[in-house]
Amino acid sequence: MGGKRHNPYRHPSIQKTINTTLFRNKDDVGVVHHEHFSPMPILIIALTLTLVMSIVTDFILVRTEYEGIISIDRVGHQ
Repeated sequence: MGGKRHNPYRHPSIQKTINTTLFRNKDDVGVVHHEHFSPMPILIIALTLTLVMSIVTDFILVRTEYEGIISIDRVGHQ
């Protein structure tokens, strides 16, 4: 158990997000400037994780607000 972890940020979802964002088309920054992305800079991984966290947080907040409106509406009409 106490061994060193190798490549802890190589989850398929992270890789797919980076690929979709930077390497989708031949004119994308990751393709044009591929020399800057091998190995993948930790800052790109951190930015990707920050964006994913922001999207998930926004989704949770909007869902919570939406459910709150429904709950208030139901209480008012009982």
